[in-house]
Amino acid sequence: MSECRRDHVSRDVETRRRAVAGFFDFSEEVMKVATSLQAALVDRDDEIRIKAAQALARIGPTARPAANTLADMLRQDTNPEARMAAAGALTSIFAGGSFADYEKKAFENSSMPCDRTPTGACVWLCVTCLA
Repeated sequence: MSECRRDHVSRDVETRRRAVAGFFDFSEEVMKVATSLQAALVDRDDEIRIKAAQALARIGPTARPAANTLADMLRQDTNPEARMAAAGALTSIFAGGSFADYEKKAFENSSMPCDRTPTGACVWLCVTCLA
């Protein structure tokens, strides 16, 4: 990957093509990684669930298929740190406002309060996350 980052700005067109092809291959792997991380969200070990959610947050919108599992984790996980990680991942995945449509479905029966920002985005006041 470091070669691709270096080579994508090369003066040589073939080198740039190889670099971009490497990025393309890597992008396919990201989806596979997100799927594996989604499975880890339901692991019995707290640290595994937390790290999986944090990794999905770093992946961002590409990890959207994991949103339902993250929402379940946010609502049901008994570990406050895991709930915070799930909230962070959902925030990252739905950056840019696409969370508004999803939140209605995912949290319609949730007891978590929601505070609207000036743009209308919902910020979940995850008081149970801090308990």
